[in-house]
Amino acid sequence: MGQTIYVVTSGRDSAEIYKNTNTMSFEIFVRKSTRSCGASDELLDRLYGVQTASAMPVTFAGSEPNNESKSLGERTHDFHGIQLLPGAHLPEVTAIFKDFFEEKLRMRYFSQGKPYITSTGQGWVSLKLLKFVSDYFVDAGQRVYFGKLLGEINPNLISTFLELEDRSWQILYEIPAPFARKAHQARDGIIDAIQKWFDTAPGDRPDGSWWMSTMEAEMKSLAFSSREMATTVVPIYIGYDKSPLIYITLYVCPHI
Repeated sequence: MGQTIYVVTSGRDSAEIYKNTNTMSFEIFVRKSTRSCGASDELLDRLYGVQTASAMPVTFAGSEPNNESKSLGERTHDFHGIQLLPGAHLPEVTAIFKDFFEEKLRMRYFSQGKPYITSTGQGWVSLKLLKFVSDYFVDAGQRVYFGKLLGEINPNLISTFLELEDRSWQILYEIPAPFARKAHQARDGIIDAIQKWFDTAPGDRPDGSWWMSTMEAEMKSLAFSSREMATTVVPIYIGYDKSPLIYITLYVCPHI
């Protein structure tokens, strides 16, 4: 309440605003999103507090030294650029996606207990396309960032996320838990699973992404607990699983 909201209606202006990092900042939005995912003000202050130097060795991170004294919240975006833009780490992501879909898009997997898939006989199946596309992309994205272990910790995590997706506005608008019970339960269920992932020894989850390993090392250097680490990265989990690729694929599939 009491805030001024500006609506940018020109695509050209939006592009300029996105590039103008000196006078414009997405920090307020990101802080609000992270708070809505359960972060305390104290955690946010540590996440966006100024660091004098990166506590993580450059040889491990594969990134530049923190000469600008950026906060970890700011460096999160930099790490994503290193992971997802053309370079040494992008092939890791594309290989996981490729291997996942080559394995899972075979008929023998379509009869493994998916509630949205029914057999119609003679090797054919009928499926609900939106649920199918959402399930597979969420699973693939989860595999990219966390490897296979997160799905083993909670085999129902994908359905939990899809439950949250339908009610994510209740979280973003910080509707109190008594009035948004299912949304809060789904969000907390995701945080619980990610916390257990962080509680597992790194050697037992070697297939996590470079980005996640980098973030974990940085958060540990700031003395984050495993719960705080899970709360910090859960907006990323929610963000990539709400990718427009899901809906692009939904509309492309019927035209193949």
